[in-house]
Amino acid sequence: MKKVLVVEDDPGLVMLIPEFFNKELFVFINDYPMNDFGLEQIVSLIKKEEPQIVLLDHSFSYKCNGLDVAKEISVIASIAQPLVLSISSLVLTNKDLASKYTQFGVSHF
Repeated sequence: MKKVLVVEDDPGLVMLIPEFFNKELFVFINDYPMNDFGLEQIVSLIKKEEPQIVLLDHSFSYKCNGLDVAKEISVIASIAQPLVLSISSLVLTNKDLASKYTQFGVSHF
């Protein structure tokens, strides 16, 4: 099974996204929004759980954003690098922002 972490502030999306995945192939680490999480908490969770996939919103917290998380994931040497997918319409519609995400290994928008 592949572990998936959803870094998102909208509780409805956090609950809805797993419905689109085969439950025999994917297990979701979290079933709660991360709007109160800071960068250190998210990085700690990634190091602990070692997800193979991270679904990453851009504006999910007042403490940090998806680009901050993408930067940190790209330099964590202690784990295999997860596939990081942006689930933010802001990144999809902003070429400059998408380019910044690409620098840190986010390749799907």
